[in-house]
Amino acid sequence: MGYRRYIWRKAHAEYQLWPSYNWYWEANEEKYYEGAELWNELRFGYTFDFDIGQAPWFINVQYLVGWGLYGDDSKPQSWKDQVARDGEVFAAPMVFMGWRF
Repeated sequence: MGYRRYIWRKAHAEYQLWPSYNWYWEANEEKYYEGAELWNELRFGYTFDFDIGQAPWFINVQYLVGWGLYGDDSKPQSWKDQVARDGEVFAAPMVFMGWRF
């Protein structure tokens, strides 16, 4: 679920919520852990529109910053150690290409 707001022409800011249910593999114990989570992301981007033949296409370039809002306590200790070491906030560039119909 998300909300996108165009700021200027095709430049936009977007907020997304991502519910998930994950399986975490713990290699030391050779065991899966299961758990529910809720992630959120703030994205900033720009959309480029173009045509190939008669078909309308787009490329959406975004940069996102996100972090977990909720996570039950079912993750293995190695996962918790990695989050403590690397931090809870993540960031990544994203590129989407699509066909408008």
